[in-house]
Amino acid sequence: MKQTAMPLSTSEADIFFALLRHALWNEPLVPEQWGKTWSWNAIFYAVEMHALQSLLTNSILSLPKEYQPDGAVQNRFMQLMALNMREHSRLNADIVSFFTLLQQHGFHPVLMKGQSLAPYYKNPFFRKCGDVDVYVGSENYDAVCDFLKHQYPQAVFEKATDKHQEMKWKETEYEIHCYSELLFYPQDDKAYQKLMQEAVRNLSFVKIAETEIPVFPIQILPVYLLSHLWNHFKTGGVGFRQFADLAMCLHNISDSLDREKLQKDLKDVKLWDEWLLCGALMVQRLGLPASEFPFYEKMNDQKLDNFVSVIMEDGNFASGRDYGKEKKYWRKKFRSLCIHINRYACLLKISVPLSFKLLLANLMMGVKRLRKGV
Repeated sequence: MKQTAMPLSTSEADIFFALLRHALWNEPLVPEQWGKTWSWNAIFYAVEMHALQSLLTNSILSLPKEYQPDGAVQNRFMQLMALNMREHSRLNADIVSFFTLLQQHGFHPVLMKGQSLAPYYKNPFFRKCGDVDVYVGSENYDAVCDFLKHQYPQAVFEKATDKHQEMKWKETEYEIHCYSELLFYPQDDKAYQKLMQEAVRNLSFVKIAETEIPVFPIQILPVYLLSHLWNHFKTGGVGFRQFADLAMCLHNISDSLDREKLQKDLKDVKLWDEWLLCGALMVQRLGLPASEFPFYEKMNDQKLDNFVSVIMEDGNFASGRDYGKEKKYWRKKFRSLCIHINRYACLLKISVPLSFKLLLANLMMGVKRLRKGV
């Protein structure tokens, strides 16, 4: 179902979040209060740009018939949900066999985000699937990659970055990580990597396909998820799917957190202000109970709406942003710069320091990429 990009009206944004809150917490839907000045087209565009199709399908279909979209759209969403449920079963089986293989050969992989977060949802199979992120650490990274290339000679090993190696084996895409994240200005990467060293010494486990799979400890998980989410936001776009992941995680683990340590870790990594900003969104728009978000501070609705608007336009991994089809390198870079400057102008309405810090961060990243010729 191809959609044309379009901004959401205030009513459509309210409906989008009402559907999301119903999917996450079963908050009642009251379509009689939605009025008549809204369109499914804009809402569906937002749902697709934020990778929420399978999560919201049941909520959409639970509406009274007079409010439901047409049959073709319903069938499309039901097909996507069914495919996603099948994908969960396949991915879970692949994760178990992949981790078993690595563990049998003396490696210690850790599953990050993705399938490890699905159990936090009331129906894990409704969370949209993605690739499989596996942390092995910098010390074992080269050995693991060499082993996998020998073990899977038919696998496709795609681009490698400073953070991970991409690998595709049959239908599953993996990212083999030497670092869970690499933070850059204004965040503190040194403090973050120290925290990750603590994480791998105190791993937790999640049951996938009846098998215990190692994951980051719940005490450090919120810092990791926010770091990942904010890295994507800084570089151009993050989806509400990632905010839903963090909200559902906190809903399940909040009572088990050492809040004093969490506050220290967030401040050490320099993510404290970002934590409060994202928390306001999760509580005031996604419906996470305020008691389950440590240190929640209510935000002015207008500022929060501006933050929501930037995220809504960005889309998941900046899928909503049009960078054009410029072939010439410098024209492409100039167009990208103009888009980012406009984005940071919008962020001024939320926070002047935030806007300038993010603009400076991306300028620094851009200079680094230019030196590499990327």
